[in-house]
Amino acid sequence: MVVTSNFYVKGPGGSSDRDRRNEFELDNYYSDSHKPIDDFGKEFFSGWNDKDWNQYDTIMIDCIQLYLKEGLIVADSINLEANNLKQATSAEFYEYSKGIAPNKWLDKREELDIFNSSYTDCPDVSSNLFTRWLKEYASQKDLEYQDKSSGGNYSFILKTVKDEEDGE
Repeated sequence: MVVTSNFYVKGPGGSSDRDRRNEFELDNYYSDSHKPIDDFGKEFFSGWNDKDWNQYDTIMIDCIQLYLKEGLIVADSINLEANNLKQATSAEFYEYSKGIAPNKWLDKREELDIFNSSYTDCPDVSSNLFTRWLKEYASQKDLEYQDKSSGGNYSFILKTVKDEEDGE
C-alpha cells in the first residue's frame, strides 16, 4: 500500500510500525510557475498518445524489476525527522529539543521555564503538553522517557535505548 501526504502519517509506533513503514521526501520541483508542461510539452497523463503510455508502462515495469531484484532501496532523509517532530510538537519545541542531553536527569519545571522564556512568540506551554512533547521526542528518537517526583521536585530523563541484538 502506498500513502502520499503532505503531512507526517502517524502510526501506532513500536517496532512493528517502523518495520512496515518507509517514508521519503520529494522536493518541490513543480510549482505554480514551473509545471510539467514546461518540461514535456504536455501535462502528466492527459493528452497522451500510445507512445507516451508505452514509455510510462516501460518505466513502471523497470521499477518493479529493480525492486524485485534489489529489494527496497531506502532514500536518504533530507528533513523528514525534523518535519515529523515539528508537526507532532511545534517548531519551537524542535529548536529546544536540539539541546536536550540524553541520559541525564533534568528538572522538569526548570526545563519548562527555560522553554517558555526562550520562545516568547508562542503561548506558554503547560506542564502536561510539555510532557507529551518530551514523550513524542523520545519516541521519535528511540529514547526511553522516564520521570520521577520526590518532595515536590519533578524530573525526567531520556535514556538511550540499548540495542537488544547487541546483547546490551
